[in-house]
Amino acid sequence: MRRLLLVSLKRSGTNWLQDIVSQIPGVLGLREIFNPRGAFGLRTGNSIALKHLRNVLQDQTLEEASSNLMSWIHADPLRALSELEHCAREHGLNRVSFTLFADQLPVPAVAALLSHPRTDVVILTRAQLPRYVSLLKARSLNVWKRQDTTGFKPVVDVRKFATEARHARSWFNTVATILKQHQAPRPLILSYEQHVLQGSSALLNELRQSELGFPTCDPKREIGSSFFRQDLNDNVIDAIENGPKFRMELEKADLLHEAFSQPVTAADFGP
Repeated sequence: MRRLLLVSLKRSGTNWLQDIVSQIPGVLGLREIFNPRGAFGLRTGNSIALKHLRNVLQDQTLEEASSNLMSWIHADPLRALSELEHCAREHGLNRVSFTLFADQLPVPAVAALLSHPRTDVVILTRAQLPRYVSLLKARSLNVWKRQDTTGFKPVVDVRKFATEARHARSWFNTVATILKQHQAPRPLILSYEQHVLQGSSALLNELRQSELGFPTCDPKREIGSSFFRQDLNDNVIDAIENGPKFRMELEKADLLHEAFSQPVTAADFGP
């Protein structure tokens, strides 16, 4: 039983990626099972994971956001993941895929997940400012998927952006440090720009060419994509209410390069 651990940040395309991966034969895709607000993804695949945990906890009323389920998962994340692997095995599957964002688990638990010998780590990144603007839109409108938000332009504060950018780099630096300390294999690094926006074919080709051992999918079996681009602005500055002024503030704060950079690159994981 292999684990695919997708390490990322919100508004990077993780749900889309998990949708694609879960359609590959042998994979149980679970999404954000360690989100403190709910184990989002347990209902995928005909809810087999949720049904399994209902039996384990002897509570048929459990839902993804049930408080007792959340308490059980976060009391021992590794035990919870082991149970989900048992569920996958019972259904003839050989890989469990899940997502982990910053601040969802304490660092020791993150380290245990990243360094596990059966874990394949995939990093999904997105340029700093586009991701931050997307996050502001989602939070302001409470719209996280499948709705066009192009017309809404948030006001962006350069200091708050800088704080978020530092947080993003800190998260990926923690991940890189853990992997290097445990001499874990280098992760597969994907990006929103090169893989999510390019569609499922680009992602599947990357997975096939990687060392993660994914099978070649039957060409007659169509892999669907649920991707919906919510903001159609090609220039992120155009998506900001105070765009021209904000750009000047970025230049003054020496943050313009940071705004359009990825928060992590292959070089951060060593030679």
